[in-house]
Amino acid sequence: MDKITQNILSIMEDIFGVPADKIPDNAEPSMIETWDSLKHMMLLLALEEEFDIRFSDEEMVEMLSLPIIIDVISAKCAEKQ
Repeated sequence: MDKITQNILSIMEDIFGVPADKIPDNAEPSMIETWDSLKHMMLLLALEEEFDIRFSDEEMVEMLSLPIIIDVISAKCAEKQ
């Protein structure tokens, strides 16, 4: 597991109250009981802060699964380098 994924899972653990090792690789709101719209916004804000990036409104709407979240953040981090 790469550093980006580890950081994302750690943040998801803190926000959703679910141990990182219990978050499935294909996690989405229907799989995590505490992943509601408010927690989703909290997640996105925490991710922006952690990775020093900003999401567009369109990205925020699309980022509804762990694989998509990883892809978007990985791309943004690569752009910064």
